[in-house]
Amino acid sequence: MAITMTRYLLVLAAVAACSDPPPLIIDYALASQINACQASSGSGFATSCSEVALPCDTYLLLNIIDPSNPDMPVYTTCKPVTGRKDLCSIAGVDLGMADGSKVELPDQNLQVQIAIYATSELATDDQGNPQCPSPPTFDDHGMVEAGNPMPAIGGAADYHPGDAKTVVTLGCSSQFRLDACSGMNEVAVTASAIDLDTDLAVSSAIADNLVLSVGEPTPPQGAAMDEYALSPGSSTPLARNTSSQVPSWGADVATAFQKFACVEVLDESSPPFTPVLTCQTAAPSVTMLDFTAVRVSGVTLTEVLAAAHPGLGGVPATGITVGVVVDYTGTPVTNATVSVASSDEAVEPTVQYLSADGSTLGMPNTGSTSINGIFVVNAPFGSVLTAHSASLTLPSESGTALGGDVDGKVTAVVLQFKMQMGN
Repeated sequence: MAITMTRYLLVLAAVAACSDPPPLIIDYALASQINACQASSGSGFATSCSEVALPCDTYLLLNIIDPSNPDMPVYTTCKPVTGRKDLCSIAGVDLGMADGSKVELPDQNLQVQIAIYATSELATDDQGNPQCPSPPTFDDHGMVEAGNPMPAIGGAADYHPGDAKTVVTLGCSSQFRLDACSGMNEVAVTASAIDLDTDLAVSSAIADNLVLSVGEPTPPQGAAMDEYALSPGSSTPLARNTSSQVPSWGADVATAFQKFACVEVLDESSPPFTPVLTCQTAAPSVTMLDFTAVRVSGVTLTEVLAAAHPGLGGVPATGITVGVVVDYTGTPVTNATVSVASSDEAVEPTVQYLSADGSTLGMPNTGSTSINGIFVVNAPFGSVLTAHSASLTLPSESGTALGGDVDGKVTAVVLQFKMQMGN
C-alpha cells in the first residue's frame, strides 16, 4: 500500500494512499466534552478547525503502527506546520517521504496516530533543527494518555484495509502548551452575585460577609480525568468594589485559564460555610471574564444537602451540583426537567428534584421540578445543563450553564428561561 498527500482546503483531512485495496485516507474530527478544543474567541468549545488557534510554531507527528507490535512503527514522519495560524493548516502538511517517493504500508489492520507539538518544547539536533520525540501513548478512546513532552493536540484511530476513510478524533487536553510562545495574559475578572433563593442581586449587608475568589478546577495529580478539584492555592481573591451601588468584585489575574474558570463564593455569616462555585468555559486567549456568581444561603444549602445525603452532614467528597430553574422574572418554574450533556460519555449523570417541602429528592432521572424549582445533579465537571418546559408561556428550552462535580465543593447553576416571543 503506497501513501501520498492529498490536500483538503475546507476540512481537516490530509493523508491518502494510492493502491488496491482502497487508499488510506485520514480525516480529522474534533473531540467533544472533556477533551474538546477551546475556541480561540474564548466563546466555548471549538466546532471547526478554524476556531482552534495555533499561535506557536508547531510540528505534526504522524505515526502508523501495527497494534500487535507498537514499538516498531510501520511509518513515522514529523513535519513543521506552516500557513495560517489555526488547526486547518495541518491539511497542508506533506506527510509523505522527504524525497517524494512512495511509502509502502502492509495490507493489514493498523493504528494511525497524530500528535501536534509546540516547536519550543522540542529538542534540537546539533544544527538547531527541532526533533520530534517518541510518539505518545493513547488510551482506548484514542485520546493522548502520556508523552514526554505531552503533545498539545493528538488522537489515534484504527485503520482496516478497505475502509473508505480513517477518522482521527483530535483531543486538546494539553492545548495550553500552544500558548507558551505568546506569554501570559493578564485576565480582568469581574463578578456580581445573586441569591439562589430570589434570583436577585445580594444586598450590601450580605455582600459584606461574602468572600470571592477565582480559579480553575483541574484533575488532581494521579486522579481520573473525570475528577476535578480546586485548591485554595490555585485561586486568586477578588476585591470588593466599594464604589459600586450594586455589590461587585474584581481583580486582574496573572494566570491564563486553560479550559474553565470558576468564581468561588464563601458566605462567612451563614453556616455550614460551604464554598459555592459558579463556572464558565475559558481559554488562554481570553483577557476578560465576567461572572454572575451564585450565593446559596446556609438554610437552603443545609436543606438540600440533608435531602441529597441524609446523615452525611455536609458536601460529599466528590462534590455536588445544586441548581434552580427560573423564568424570565426570576420566579421558580414548576414541572420543568433538566438534561445534562455529560463531559464524560462513559459516566451517566443523575438529576433529582427537590420536593415542595424541601425534605426529599425524587428518584434519579425521573419527575420534574416542584414549586421551589430546585434540582441536584451528580455529573462530571464540565457538563452542560439545560432546562426544558412544556409550558405555553415559556420557550421549550432555557439557557445553558456549566456544572458538574468538583471535590468538596457545591457547584451552583441557575437555568433561566427567556420571555416567550409574543407574550
